[in-house]
Amino acid sequence: MSYCINPACSSPHNPDDKLFCLGCGMQLLLDRRYRPVKALSSGGFSVIYQVDDQGLPKVLKVLNLTQFTTLQAQKKAVSLFEREARVLSQLHRQGIPYMEPSAYFTIAPPDRKPPLHCLVMEKIEGVNLEEWLKQQGTPLTQSLALEWLKQLVLLLEEVHQHQFFHRDIKPSNIMRQPDGNLALIDFGTVREVAHRELSPRHLTPAGTVIISRGYAPPEQEKGHTVEQSDFFALGRTFVYLLTRQHPLTFYDPYTDEFRWRSHAPGVSPEFAEFLDRLMAPFPSQRPRNTREILSELTRLEQIQNRHSLIHPLPPPQKLPVPTPSGVTLTGPDFTLDRTLVGHQDGVWSVALSPRGHILVTGSWDNTIKVWNVATGQLLRTLMGHQEAVWSVAVASDGKTLASGSSDQQIKIWNLPTGQLIHTLTGHSNWVAAVDLSPKGELVASASSDKTIKVWSVKSGELIHTLTGHRYAVTCIAFTPDGKTLVSGSGDKTLKIWSLTTGECLSTFTGHRASVTCLAISPDGKTGVSGDVKQTLCVWDLETLELNYTLTGHSGTIWSVAIAPDGEQLVSSSRDKTVKIWDLQTGELRGTLMGHRSAVNDVAIARNGKILVSASHDQTIKIWRRVHQPSNVAIGS
Repeated sequence: MSYCINPACSSPHNPDDKLFCLGCGMQLLLDRRYRPVKALSSGGFSVIYQVDDQGLPKVLKVLNLTQFTTLQAQKKAVSLFEREARVLSQLHRQGIPYMEPSAYFTIAPPDRKPPLHCLVMEKIEGVNLEEWLKQQGTPLTQSLALEWLKQLVLLLEEVHQHQFFHRDIKPSNIMRQPDGNLALIDFGTVREVAHRELSPRHLTPAGTVIISRGYAPPEQEKGHTVEQSDFFALGRTFVYLLTRQHPLTFYDPYTDEFRWRSHAPGVSPEFAEFLDRLMAPFPSQRPRNTREILSELTRLEQIQNRHSLIHPLPPPQKLPVPTPSGVTLTGPDFTLDRTLVGHQDGVWSVALSPRGHILVTGSWDNTIKVWNVATGQLLRTLMGHQEAVWSVAVASDGKTLASGSSDQQIKIWNLPTGQLIHTLTGHSNWVAAVDLSPKGELVASASSDKTIKVWSVKSGELIHTLTGHRYAVTCIAFTPDGKTLVSGSGDKTLKIWSLTTGECLSTFTGHRASVTCLAISPDGKTGVSGDVKQTLCVWDLETLELNYTLTGHSGTIWSVAIAPDGEQLVSSSRDKTVKIWDLQTGELRGTLMGHRSAVNDVAIARNGKILVSASHDQTIKIWRRVHQPSNVAIGS
């Protein structure tokens, strides 16, 4: 089902195969990419929808300008909405809704009214803390409160370091995700710290300041906000979680006192004093910054641990200790060799030449860069795509490069010279993945238009258009014998196609969420695929039986690669890590850390000694094996 976002449309529900609303004519595929599927909430400044983005569920926020009666107020509202988009595109920490820089756009309704301002962000799964507390039926424990406070302060640190603050922290704006970690949502009222506050009368239709009563500090109610205003709201939030009562319950207007402690008997005096300091009436009485809060939380944890020695708990699991190079000492001995910088936006794809001496990277800055692996030297920048480059692939002879982009094009390049050979067109939506056949004769492209196309590299002629997936096709891979092609989709399936006839031979249905990535073992017998629910499936290509699943990532799995000897599997994730697994046993052998944002792609050299990772933090990292452990091998 497709949902029309035109506020004037009386019949917003449409079949999902339509491009335009049957009721009003509004386009249903927004920005050539996002298809709204249902309305989630409305009211106030915006309307929230769930959209499908290449099989991934995301959140669409549409500014509701009808709430503002003057042109000046509308302009200020648009400015505030644009600022929210700018904030989210700069914040890359797990636990803050992720937004691509290009995910802010405007759509013109068919009735020629003012354009709709839209932004699309990551859909945070889980339940907000207000609902969670109702489900629990009991107040939050102090131990869990300390743990959650630390998580939220680290998220606030990310926000404050970018010279922004949130301004609307409260239980309903904090999500408890399925893995138990917290996420901070609704950045609609953020402000630049250095920016002069907008006049309160322009901030809401009714002429009131944007605040949440009981959680907003006194200075914010008067139209002034500072960094410590977030700390006040954080303290009030935890009073609610520790007492199960709204903060206004404890305020005495006659004495101007906030009496909550007697309603939280499980809270220690030290912790209560700390929360009271967060909620001090004046910003100067609160902690100066997030570092000061984190230091105080460490002290409170030490006090709690000393108290718990009376009734000792089982020792906590020992966590791996990261080395200065960024490698966690839990597996194969890789070290960070170098970090490559040069792209102006997130790096989404990487590919290595057969000898492993040339690296190709594709980025959301619309460019492809070619690097010398040994020296880190940038050899050339290939320009020609008009939009983000989502995928690159290098042929087995090292001479041909293929690239796919959201400009709906596939380009074939001469890798040694950088010359453009072909531009292939035919897809009706962005190209998410490309791959070259083992002999380099064919190039396959996967698209959000739900199709796969197979082309001749030599002539650029279209050979097959493969149809059968119900949602966007996100990943493809040729089998080593070159006879079949495997594809993964947002419809949660993987399909195996005959390259002779173009027919679908079989379908793997082991995933419970949208498939994001795919790799095939060198012997062509095993497929490995990842999905948005943080699960890797290892399955048999002949029988389509699921061998086993791997879990361990705490974010969407964006890429997988199998070492040339077929012994090791490497995966990367939205959680900023690269994990190394034993493909035969499923054992986690190592975790590489060092990127500051989502790791979008990985590649392994044929000799198994070089591993490359690309991230939204705009960097590429080259990891080198310093020695070959006797019990672990990646290539020769």
